[in-house]
Amino acid sequence: MLRTKVVMSVISSVGLLFVLTGCGGSGSSSSGSVTLNVEIGQGASDSAAVLKLFNEVKRGFQKKYPHIQVKISTYNIANVSSVVNTMVASHRGPNVFTIGTTFVPTLSASHAFVGWTPTMLKEINFSNLVPSATRMDGVPGHQPVGVIYQTSPFALFYNKALFKKANITSPPTTWAQFVADAKKMTHPSQRVWGSVIAPADPNYSLWMMWALARQVGQQLVNSQGTKANFASPKVVSQVRFYLNMLRTYHIVSPADVQYNQKDAFVAFMQGKAAMMPFGGMFDIPVLRTNPTFMRKDVGVAPVPTLPVGYKKLPQGGVPAESFVSGQEMTIFKYGTTQAQQAAAVKWIGYFDSPSVQTKMWKSVGYLPVNRESLKNPALKAPLWHSFEQILPHEYPTRRVAGWLAINTVFDKSLAGVFDSVALHNYHSGQLISTLRAANQKTDSVLSQFKAP
Repeated sequence: MLRTKVVMSVISSVGLLFVLTGCGGSGSSSSGSVTLNVEIGQGASDSAAVLKLFNEVKRGFQKKYPHIQVKISTYNIANVSSVVNTMVASHRGPNVFTIGTTFVPTLSASHAFVGWTPTMLKEINFSNLVPSATRMDGVPGHQPVGVIYQTSPFALFYNKALFKKANITSPPTTWAQFVADAKKMTHPSQRVWGSVIAPADPNYSLWMMWALARQVGQQLVNSQGTKANFASPKVVSQVRFYLNMLRTYHIVSPADVQYNQKDAFVAFMQGKAAMMPFGGMFDIPVLRTNPTFMRKDVGVAPVPTLPVGYKKLPQGGVPAESFVSGQEMTIFKYGTTQAQQAAAVKWIGYFDSPSVQTKMWKSVGYLPVNRESLKNPALKAPLWHSFEQILPHEYPTRRVAGWLAINTVFDKSLAGVFDSVALHNYHSGQLISTLRAANQKTDSVLSQFKAP
């Protein structure tokens, strides 16, 4: 179990404390009513749409269960590590907490979240969920502490109009093709680039490098979750490829070094970039602000899966198109009464029901995780069908308790290297020395966690 001094050490390494709202209490009154506190992450481009959806679902849920009053609060997803660690250390938090799928093992290792029993899973019809979307939950030998409620596989977004103008008939399937196509569509004088990336985002570089590393048969963290692998030769080669989009290939704008995920997607949507690798379904709300562009010019395809310099995947390499990406609902153990836990199970089951999942897709743009909802004929339209086809090719990330802290170190370290390239003061050896330093920092954090 994580001890308070360990938790506080992690807080100091990854961010400032965040003031929690919506904390659990007694949760019931003499009349039998129950108050359920639900806390959701905010900060991404889809935040307004997600909050609106949760409030709509709340009204429907309370109509079905009038004795359960739901209170929704939010936290800043940029501070998710601090939020979780503060909850665990203080034993104070909401009854239901949402978090990204890859971070669920951190919650499991804390022993501060309710483990889902077979009875609880049966109550929410867990078996009706899309199997590939539950690969971080339904793992043999691990009691799940989270249940997925939205899935958002990563993909390659591309501008069909710019492809047509360059006489390119289909999206690339290899990274060599990606570079070649991007060069054809790069016109700096017109402020149009072959691709756009987001090195300043707190997550984007790790997303990219996870896939590139898996494709060459490497993992960013060892199987025990104790050592980072950023400086291994194969991983370095893929980081260098990513860096060379700016440094050598010149297929992305120098301005990209300042971009977060939303900035990058806005540039894509404005026609300033022909492609965006590792765009997510959370970008759909931004895309919907330009419905004509969304309808006519946006294409979605799997990210390329064959690394540059290879004719086939190397030994151990997998055609990773995305990791299992989405959001989970978890039940915080401390301060949650039996009545609130029962209400939480009903809330999560309701959210994963076909009708609510369809509502979520229509209002926000995430693929439903309920198999019944995926049968909707409207989801066979090219944009949505392309995402659905990626689902079976999602791979789970390591079940690493310290995964929550990895991106904080890795993305911040790599952002500095991109800045150096953009400012023309990059020097030989900077990349490898940066990755070695990131390894050391990450190992220090990982050593404070026990496996979930």
